[in-house]
Amino acid sequence: MDIKQFFQDFVNLDFDELVDQCRPFAATAYKVCLRQEGNESDAIAKLIVIISSVVCVDGVVNRKEHEFFNALFYQDISYDRFDELFKDKNSENLREGTIILLNKLSYEEKKAFALLLTGFAACNETISFEEQKYLTKLILG
Repeated sequence: MDIKQFFQDFVNLDFDELVDQCRPFAATAYKVCLRQEGNESDAIAKLIVIISSVVCVDGVVNRKEHEFFNALFYQDISYDRFDELFKDKNSENLREGTIILLNKLSYEEKKAFALLLTGFAACNETISFEEQKYLTKLILG
């Protein structure tokens, strides 16, 4: 399977299927961040920064990404709060730092993050060119 088909397979899932598929990856990502940070609030902050590396790459924080976040992490944060957490995080340095951070993880942990981030990119029923470019670099190195 080529990478474009991999992305398309995520896009083809309906919203609930995508949530169900990505929920285990979200749990793994949260556990990794909690292990690294040592407390819940720092773990969540780190997870938000990592997720923002894909959410913000196309310059748009949208309502589907907000709904996806709430569904995955059993949250009920408002769209305004979500936008506040994620806006202004579109930076090449953030994406490069995320790649470096994830490359230090075990294969299974990196895979969980890569699939989680792909889910965020796909949740609005398309994966932009910028998101594909970033995710390809993250996944394939």
